Amino acid sequence: MTAPVIQSVQYTGTTLYIIFDRAVANVSDLSAFTFTVTPGPSVITPAFSSIDQNAVIGTLAVPIGASETLTVDYTDPGAGATQVQEAAAPNDPVATFAGEVAVGYYSPAVVRRAQVAANAVNDAVTIFFGEPVSATAGDLIDGFTIEYNDTALDLTGASASLNADQTELTILTGVNPLYSDTVDVIYSGTGELYSWPTGVVAAFTLNDIDNDSTDGLPTSAYPQSFVIKKELAITGSVVTPCLQVILNPVDIDIVKKYGLITAYTGGTFGITVGNPSGITVVGGQESIVDGAEICINFTNSTDTKYATDAATEWQNTVTDRIAVELGKLRATDQSITLANDTVEAV
Repeated sequence: MTAPVIQSVQYTGTTLYIIFDRAVANVSDLSAFTFTVTPGPSVITPAFSSIDQNAVIGTLAVPIGASETLTVDYTDPGAGATQVQEAAAPNDPVATFAGEVAVGYYSPAVVRRAQVAANAVNDAVTIFFGEPVSATAGDLIDGFTIEYNDTALDLTGASASLNADQTELTILTGVNPLYSDTVDVIYSGTGELYSWPTGVVAAFTLNDIDNDSTDGLPTSAYPQSFVIKKELAITGSVVTPCLQVILNPVDIDIVKKYGLITAYTGGTFGITVGNPSGITVVGGQESIVDGAEICINFTNSTDTKYATDAATEWQNTVTDRIAVELGKLRATDQSITLANDTVEAV
């Protein structure tokens, strides 16, 4: 088998989670760990509480302060009752590690949303969780089905990884969807995913997720135009996303030549397991001209995070719609040439 590898250390209140990439066992106390709080530094001694699959759980005497940093080191003590080992035979031990910085625990709904090319890699599908997740036997893909236009991909050669705080699971499918494809993420609930403190991750389905793939977009020699995604403005239960459009000189010219183009800003956004209905906004057809600023309001009086998810998806989706409309216009135009002019982004 494989020796467990530390993935993260997280805390909430006085509860401490030391999370590995697979299920562990054989821990009866935390004597092999060293816990240092800075500024100070001050060595503290949490009490061992339990093991929950991949996580060794401890109890802090007092919560970690907002201005404090908790660092965790582990020294393999050799065979014995305190050695952290893989739960499955042959019980390979965890190697010595140092300088693992703990992070504060983030705890909204377990499954939030999913997105294609969230990291600008077209074959990457990222699932965003509200709790740290891992796989109890190390296989993060087990139980997942990813569909392009309702056809399941072969994930045999796919790979998966987690971000630093284990709330983002990215699957590299090996197949780029077109920008216009409908992408669904389905988890059967029979895989290995486990989260803390909820436990086994239940089955979920995320249909028609945000698709930011650039595969298949019309190509041209035109310089790029830009859409700036403004920082979300949050007032009470209202979240306001805004987009600013900056067209390059060639796009300004073809918009003038062929007439205004528009992008639809309405729809349903932010569908997650915790908020299965999402948030629907009426929107409208907004003119895409240089300098245009497009804003809309999302409201969820139950939990602002749902409005934030919807607002973020709205920014991504409307940006894609603007790109598609500009692409159509560029594909239509066959006569614009730059001649001896030079266009340079500044």
